[in-house]
Amino acid sequence: MVASSPSARTADVARGPLATRLRAETRADHAALERDLDLLAVPFDPETYRRRLGQFLGYYRPAEAALLDPNGPAAALPDLAERRKVPWLRTDLRALGDPDPDALPLCRALPDLSTPARAFGGLYVMEGATLGGRLIARHLAEVGVEPESGGRFFSAYGARGPAMWGRFLQALENGPASADPDATVAAAGETFRALRRWFASGDEPVAATPPALPDSSATRRPR
Repeated sequence: MVASSPSARTADVARGPLATRLRAETRADHAALERDLDLLAVPFDPETYRRRLGQFLGYYRPAEAALLDPNGPAAALPDLAERRKVPWLRTDLRALGDPDPDALPLCRALPDLSTPARAFGGLYVMEGATLGGRLIARHLAEVGVEPESGGRFFSAYGARGPAMWGRFLQALENGPASADPDATVAAAGETFRALRRWFASGDEPVAATPPALPDSSATRRPR
């Protein structure tokens, strides 16, 4: 998936001690989420893809509201306004036939992202997902889904992706996260697990104290 920290092939530029620790300590959660989502599945199923985009929107809307306020806990991150993914998700869903994406369910069980250190942990997952989404974008192009026809979210920053990731890593290593790295790592792991619960929920709001995660993705009800 793409809600994950990027692979070694794409993200080693400027990786410092905190990013290295995050990658190591969230590896199992990252891999579990990728297995659950299976976004590179063959054959491509347009309805499953549309449903997944709706779930991404349901998570990113409240997460971005919490994280990307210029006066919020991640204010030290450059280019905050450019890092919003919700408009891209709305564009994709409308292109795929959903006239009112904002009517889709929202995730009500975000991890605690209220401090700068914890906010950077959540953003590590989301920004890493954006960089890793380039692989998904190539897969979508092979089945005819281009940025203008439902693939804008995964195309994300386009050619600017590595530079945006590099600026995020600089802020991660040199900003408030470095003062409380344990909180940053904890929040990153909690973000991966919150995403797993949300994607396994079949679009239903997730309980504040959710049950243990299954070993593989749960069966989901169609909308």
